[in-house]
Amino acid sequence: MEEFRRRAAELYRKKIEQQFHKIFDECAIVSGQSVITDMALKGEARYKEAMRRHLERIFTYAHCADIAPNSADLLKQKILRDINPGEYDLIPLSEAEQQVEQYLKRQYREVPLSDVVTYFQKNQYGWSEFATIYFCNELVRRHMREFAYNGQAVDRKLIANNILHDRNSFSIREACAIPQQDVNDFLAAWKYIFNDTTVLSGLDTMELAKQCQSKLDALYNRMTAVLGDIAQYPFAETLKVLMPIVNEWKEIRDNAAFFKKVVSDKEQSKELMDKWKQILQFHDDQLPRYKEYVEFVQRNQYDFPELSEETQPKVDALKAIVSDEWPIDKMPTFKKLTQEIKFKISERVNELKAEISQKYDETFEKIEKVVEQEKPVGYTLNKNVKDQAILPNSILALKSKLDTKQFYEAEVEKIMKLAHHDETGSKKIKLISLDTTSAKQLKSAQDIDEYLNELRKQLMQHIDNGETIMVK
Repeated sequence: MEEFRRRAAELYRKKIEQQFHKIFDECAIVSGQSVITDMALKGEARYKEAMRRHLERIFTYAHCADIAPNSADLLKQKILRDINPGEYDLIPLSEAEQQVEQYLKRQYREVPLSDVVTYFQKNQYGWSEFATIYFCNELVRRHMREFAYNGQAVDRKLIANNILHDRNSFSIREACAIPQQDVNDFLAAWKYIFNDTTVLSGLDTMELAKQCQSKLDALYNRMTAVLGDIAQYPFAETLKVLMPIVNEWKEIRDNAAFFKKVVSDKEQSKELMDKWKQILQFHDDQLPRYKEYVEFVQRNQYDFPELSEETQPKVDALKAIVSDEWPIDKMPTFKKLTQEIKFKISERVNELKAEISQKYDETFEKIEKVVEQEKPVGYTLNKNVKDQAILPNSILALKSKLDTKQFYEAEVEKIMKLAHHDETGSKKIKLISLDTTSAKQLKSAQDIDEYLNELRKQLMQHIDNGETIMVK
């Protein structure tokens, strides 16, 4: 059996295979309805050339796809690449672009991209999905066509990220040519509003709109950050009016509509943009100082009425900062007013602290005399109370510390408890308060005698009741 196999293989190699090679090298080659006769090649080269010619006859335009990207990443790069000014001015449509454009013109409508891909995959083309989309995109870059995503014009980034995996949502349609006058008007309005000379007039309309809307995105983000710092202040109203305008502009996907909207809004936007520039500079340079002045007003609102009458006009002028819708050009005035009123408050605070300190020193002396007289066991006078009393820096808080009567009465009561308790703990000395108000004006010695007699009557009521008393 093994010998039979060996002889059969040798017979095939020496006689049969060689005859087949001879037949293939000399036979006519039929491709469709035609016969290829001018073929001098032999062997594998003859086969490959025959297949090439045959496929060329079937897919007449297959060679056009040689220049197209053959992967998703390469296609994405081709879509995202920038369009340089005048890039296509001297470059005619390629053969593939002509074929795609002729097909699209025959449709007379917005064509689903999936239909375009399917058409060029067969017939005489045989193009891959990558090739067909690439040639469509070249027509878009020439502004002959435009992609639509769910019926809406979209930017290159969205196209590049979605066109393969969401192809059924894309269509391609004739591009809407924007009159050059509209473009010129837009450029003039943009420079008028923003004083921006960095926008290149030589860009095509798609790239021009993309560049400007990219600037609007950055501007809107900066405005959002600034508004977060100043939203609670009245002068933020300018931003609250301007930001919706900027947001509306940057969300417009139709380039022609975007250009026209900027032009129509230019006067209002120019005024607001000039204010925004002042607000931005104010935010970066003076906002901490502005907040300091506002917080000073809010912190001292209850102390202001305690200042002198002649100071009140300045107080009112400074308090206006809280509601001022444009304090930006008044900061030097607010600074001066703050310094002056701060000095007045400090001056009054120091006066009150000195007065409180004096009152407590006098009260301490009175208490020490009571201690000397009553000799209470275990009593200690806490003089730290004076330091606590003069601790506040508020006029109103300090004024509440001027009256040391309650402190004095509380200390005397402690002294009495320690000095005058019997074995059962009952008091022997009673602390009393006198009604020292007078019923009439005191104008003479007789008036004074009558007033003192009234005080004497109050004291004698307790004495007549057998009480030992001490006046608080």
